[in-house]
Amino acid sequence: MSLDTIFFDVGNTLVFPNPQETLAPLLTLGIVPTVQQFDRAERAAKRSLDEFYSRPRQADTDYNYWDAYYVHLLAELKVSNDELKRDLMARARTSANWDSVRPNTADVLRELRRKYRLAVISNADGRIVQLLERLGLAEFFETITDSGSVGYEKPDPRIFRTAISSSDAEPSRSMHVGDIYSVDYLGAVNVGMRALLLDRAGVYESDGYPRVDALEKIPGLLLWQDQPL
Repeated sequence: MSLDTIFFDVGNTLVFPNPQETLAPLLTLGIVPTVQQFDRAERAAKRSLDEFYSRPRQADTDYNYWDAYYVHLLAELKVSNDELKRDLMARARTSANWDSVRPNTADVLRELRRKYRLAVISNADGRIVQLLERLGLAEFFETITDSGSVGYEKPDPRIFRTAISSSDAEPSRSMHVGDIYSVDYLGAVNVGMRALLLDRAGVYESDGYPRVDALEKIPGLLLWQDQPL
């Protein structure tokens, strides 16, 4: 069955953190992590979350991700300060601090919208609509489902079903694009959707999951495949 609707994650998929805001507690100490350190922290946090969800359980997904992320990053930086970690986590979990959009993002969404219906499913703080409006991206999406508004986070199947219902979409003709296997990929597959990982840091490079390392590669991937993913 052909693909009709593409749902996108937001954080680390379409929009990225503003380091001047999210890393301010480190920057005031004169500590500037390297790109390599950020990538290693991202890989560690995603693998930690995937391991956590390998056994059936309920959890605060967003909290656990950023806790694992900053435990790893601060250990690499040789910084031990629980109050500092809490501050960093709070800043990372505030959508207003995520306002970095990669070049060509709007162009890719515009190209995809010519053929597909587009929507959003995001684990956020209830303000993702306002963020996307401020960044000029909201216009591309028919619906925006925010965990902070609906009351449950990915990978909970209820947030996917809420998004599907609000979009009047069919799971078998829908795909979700996100960056975490256990949260975005499995969460979508478990409700009958297709899924694609946007894996910029190469977390899943050797795992064999459907993935791309850049948003710009999605239109070509969908064009190449007769039955996308």
